[in-house]
Formats: sequence, C-alpha cells, structure tokens
Amino acid sequence: MLTAQAHTLDVIFNKLAGMAIDARNLNQTDTYLKLALRAQGQSRTTWEAVSRIQNPAVNYLRQTNIAHNQQINNHAEPLPEPKPTPNELLEVSLHERMDTRAPSTSSRANQDMEALGSVNRTRDPRR
Repeated sequence: MLTAQAHTLDVIFNKLAGMAIDARNLNQTDTYLKLALRAQGQSRTTWEAVSRIQNPAVNYLRQTNIAHNQQINNHAEPLPEPKPTPNELLEVSLHERMDTRAPSTSSRANQDMEALGSVNRTRDPRR
C-alpha cells in the first residue's frame, strides 16, 4: 500500500511539474510548482517509511548504565559469601584487645604549642 502511494505521489509530482512548465501565467506556475514539491516531499517520506519497515534498525544494547562506578553483570553467577576474618589491628596477639581508656603518652610533635592561659571573661555572667 505504501509503495503504491509513493508511486502515485511520484506520478502527481511529474504531472504537476509538466503543468508548471506549460503554464502561461506566473501565478499558475508558482501554484503548480508548490503542489509538485509537496507531492515530492510526501513521496520521499513514504519511501523512508517503506525503507524502515523493510530494514528495521537493529539494537544490540540490552541495558544502558549511566551511573558512575557502577557495574551490572547480567546473567552472572553470584559471588561466594566472604569469610569473616578477625581484625588484625585490634588484636596483636590472641585474646588481647586495645585498651581505649588507658592514658596515652605525650608525643614530641608540636613542641611549640603551649596550654591555654586563663580566659578573661566579662563581669556580667549573662554575657
């Protein structure tokens, strides 16, 4: 049906273009050429539709991931469960834990720093 329509529009274009050549008045020539070019444009659009039906675009993409640092594995086997490992930083030897309440020794870094002196406050306690 689309092929017949495209051929018909092509025949109309050729007929109107011939009539525009034979026209004696400038207005008639202008009208015939406008109609001829419209028929030609519709014929081209119809042929594009026929081409798309006969040769559809093939899309090989199954999934598009746009996010950063994201990986999606389609049909991938699940990873095995990770085995829990003891934290080696907390345990130096077996059953020995860090004492977080013990006072730490002073370091030699920033020797130029001193403790703050007394703070001079206002006499008014509301401020």
